[in-house]
Amino acid sequence: ESADAIRNHYANIVNAPVETIALTHHTTDGMNIAIHGLNWQSGDELVTTNWEHQGGYVPSYVVGRRHQVGIRMVDLDYWDDMQTIIDKFEAAITPRTRLLVISHVTWNTGLRLDLKVICDMAHKHGVLVLADAAQSVGMIPLDLPASGVYFYAMPAQKWLCGPEGIGALYVRHDRVSQLEMTYSGFLSLSDPT
Repeated sequence: ESADAIRNHYANIVNAPVETIALTHHTTDGMNIAIHGLNWQSGDELVTTNWEHQGGYVPSYVVGRRHQVGIRMVDLDYWDDMQTIIDKFEAAITPRTRLLVISHVTWNTGLRLDLKVICDMAHKHGVLVLADAAQSVGMIPLDLPASGVYFYAMPAQKWLCGPEGIGALYVRHDRVSQLEMTYSGFLSLSDPT
């Protein structure tokens, strides 16, 4: 019952249906689930930025090494406006790009990326978007279904003022089937009683 209450709490915060929320242990857990859950093929590509947290970098590079996935790095600068950032992402995307890994609000500069604009651009190219929400959830109003983001990894601590060891991953309804189970066990069952 308490797990359901926590899922409902996250769903209300991000304005998403509760069935799109999975509980995790922290933001990095959610990043791993989304990154490792895709069915990567040798030669696929993942695009990320030079301003990501290690919680996004490390699983990206593990997937790169394990599945021969190319990692394309977009170098963001302090003076970049949103159009420049979009142009840089578009220049990095190729027909082999499957996933764009970004932070909604960067941990090292505080830059708030326009999630809707980035997702619209990525969708145009058939690219999935995973956002690290460690610095955004609880700080800014969120409507994840309207944003177009496919995966959104969130903590409980920081702006939500919750404890360490709890987090959540939002997965858009139409993308659940694209993720293979990363961790499985008793709690993976729909009715673990």
